[in-house]
Amino acid sequence: MAATGPLNPLPHHVGGHPSPTEKVYRVMRAAVGRVTKNRPAAGPVGGLEDTWRVSRARTIARVLQLQELAALQAFPNRATVHLPVYEEQLAVPREDTDEQRRRAVTAAYTAKLEAIIPTIRAKLAAIDSGIDVLTMADDYATVFQFGQALASRTTPSDWGGRVAGVMPNFSTHFVLLVQWLGAPSGIPDPEKRAQVERYLNSTLPSWCDYTIQNGAGFYLDGYNDSRLDLTAFN
Repeated sequence: MAATGPLNPLPHHVGGHPSPTEKVYRVMRAAVGRVTKNRPAAGPVGGLEDTWRVSRARTIARVLQLQELAALQAFPNRATVHLPVYEEQLAVPREDTDEQRRRAVTAAYTAKLEAIIPTIRAKLAAIDSGIDVLTMADDYATVFQFGQALASRTTPSDWGGRVAGVMPNFSTHFVLLVQWLGAPSGIPDPEKRAQVERYLNSTLPSWCDYTIQNGAGFYLDGYNDSRLDLTAFN
């Protein structure tokens, strides 16, 4: 039966088998010997000499747990001290609590990426019901635009200073059209928009891009101060 108090400071271990500290403490107390001239060899439980023993037991138990602690860091849903590493490697924003951080890195670590329209549409709709994926008809699509990837060399050995084409083989089929309806004033919530962008950046292949719009048409430059930024111009 597990104890409470110095041998088991709450909330680390409650119920079940003895705590790690209590196991070490029992071994240390038993190693001193039980009886010496009809008196306990170890000092009374809770006494000054026994308090020293409890302190040593807690230190030894903590060291013995380090190996288990290190092993648990291999699992995102059990990680503690390794959480910052997972967040950095998976590009996951830090949440408020450790449990929220574990859930976030676990979801990113075990995510199955499927860059197909039905899956993308369902994932985006789960973030906001007003989001949908539009497919462009072939008659209105730019299939390709001829152009060189690199400018011609002036000499056979000219490999430096080459000018690259802006759109050597552009295709609208490689640009995902995301339509976001129902947002107040046509402006999506910043946090939701960041969540959408993180999902698309991690899901779409490297050669694919995306645009987010709140209607049909084309967009003019400007941000926040321009009504023709996130509002389609027909």
